Formats: sequence, C-alpha cells, structure tokens
Amino acid sequence: MSLVIDLPDSLEKHVEREAQKVGVSPSEYIVHLIQIAAVPSAMVYESQATQELFARWDEEDATMTLDEQKTSLYTFAEIEKYGIPRVRI
Repeated sequence: MSLVIDLPDSLEKHVEREAQKVGVSPSEYIVHLIQIAAVPSAMVYESQATQELFARWDEEDATMTLDEQKTSLYTFAEIEKYGIPRVRI
C-alpha cells in the first residue's frame, strides 16, 4: 500500500535524522514506527545480529542433553509463571 503524508518540515527533518541513525530509509523508519504503534507488544524490527543470535541459540539447543533440556524448560516455565512471556521473532 502506498500512502502520501504531508509532514511539517521540522518533523520531516527529524524523521530523516532518526532513520539515518539506524541506517534505514525514512520510509522504512516510518513503517517501523507504524508497526510498533499497531502491534505494541511485538518486537517488529529485526536486525541481522538478532537473527544470527537466534540461529546460534538454535544450534546450541540442538546439542543440549536431556537434563539440560529439562532445566531449560523448567526455567522458562518459572519465568512465564510470573507473567513474562517467551517471545520469538
């Protein structure tokens, strides 16, 4: 979907600066802000470093012993018991 939004000059400059700080285009930055507003509980901005970290954790999980798997599941269950959900992008 394409959308044209007329921004005041000061806001346009702010968006351009913030987008440049994180290394994305102003359009990508605005989409990211809309995603955050539309789905505030989700982490919607994925970086390459984050994806690499998840891949490394998956590799580590694949080599876990049965006892390590049980400990991990117990730990997550305890964390979730206090209302902290396990989130995966």
